[in-house]
Amino acid sequence: MFRHKQLLLLLALTSLTACESSVGVIKGLNPHHAPASFQKAIARDAGLELQDLYLPAFTKIIITQSTNDPFGEALIADLRMRGYAIEEKSEKQAQTPKTSAPQTILHLSYLLDGIGENYWRLQLLSGSGTERYTRAYQNLDNPPGFMPLGSWTKLNYPQKEKEAVL
Repeated sequence: MFRHKQLLLLLALTSLTACESSVGVIKGLNPHHAPASFQKAIARDAGLELQDLYLPAFTKIIITQSTNDPFGEALIADLRMRGYAIEEKSEKQAQTPKTSAPQTILHLSYLLDGIGENYWRLQLLSGSGTERYTRAYQNLDNPPGFMPLGSWTKLNYPQKEKEAVL
């Protein structure tokens, strides 16, 4: 019975991914903000997923939103620890030294929102808006920690085609 509730919640969370377009950490339908330790654990999990998708030594991540929340700070620290070059929105545009290694530039934003007492959804959004990685989590009380409620889900949104000028 408990597994069925988790499965239904996971389906509900992933079906809502196209409904929300704002970024950051929001309380959503949950009046209780996630503990900082929970947000740090989710940030580590997000760092692992990004590491699997983009090579740290060859990827520069430009964070396209303010990161003055526990999740954003933990995500930036985790990504830097993994070897990513990070540029935050608040940083002034600095001259980037030329390197011989090819570099991928990833514009990244995130949305962490809560549904219910202990259920959270994280979305990692690409700057172009065509890719969205989503995962649902449950905040555990005993033992303290978190549990992913499924694997990462990738949604691809088609790019708008430019109209041909005749």
